[in-house]
Amino acid sequence: MTTPAENLRNAQRSRALKTGIILCPNGISTFACVVRDTSATGMQISIDNAGGVPDEFMLLLDEGKRRVPCNVMWRKGAKLGVKFVAALTDRRHHVNPMPNEQTTGPILAEMLRVKAQEIRQALAPKVEIKSRLLRRANAL
Repeated sequence: MTTPAENLRNAQRSRALKTGIILCPNGISTFACVVRDTSATGMQISIDNAGGVPDEFMLLLDEGKRRVPCNVMWRKGAKLGVKFVAALTDRRHHVNPMPNEQTTGPILAEMLRVKAQEIRQALAPKVEIKSRLLRRANAL
């Protein structure tokens, strides 16, 4: 694992503010996260307990409709730099913990929707303060 460095990035990044769910290899443990920026090769995410996140995981985006296999490239405080990979090496990812996707899919989607709403509510005051500061700066 390396440390974050601006000059090591091969792809152009774009800012994002998306919610996601980190699905651990056991298929049970999850972490809510926020995608800060993204590129064709990876993304930077923020998470409360970055130390508890395994070195590889499945990232669920778009309320669980999109699954992205990721490897952690660096960790810095509450931020992680992840690289997209073709497949995960931990065999536990290859076992579907959901016995019937047709019946559990809506449940997972609802869980992701609720987590996303919780994250948005937690970030709302920070976003409002930043918006006010930007309006003031633009007014000058």
